[in-house]
Amino acid sequence: MTGAYKQRLNVHNQFLETFVGQGILGDIILLLLLIYPFIQSLKKQNYLFALFLLLIGINFLFESMLNRQAGVLFFAFFYSYFIFVEYKEKFSV
Repeated sequence: MTGAYKQRLNVHNQFLETFVGQGILGDIILLLLLIYPFIQSLKKQNYLFALFLLLIGINFLFESMLNRQAGVLFFAFFYSYFIFVEYKEKFSV
């Protein structure tokens, strides 16, 4: 498989890409970034955030999104938006 290494091809799976690059700890952190907020959003009936996390999780199975700036920007913007909307609703008077 030296040809794939020389051409710098990716594995087209974000979970596997993270495991190869950061190891088991990085992969566990990535999974926790998706699973824990998904469960919490279902408990709080925030279905839009749950749908976003589900779509991102499915997309991570077929593409390495976090290797490109556009993917990182998309994920970081919407993930932080949903987190801060929940935070604002929780602590607003």
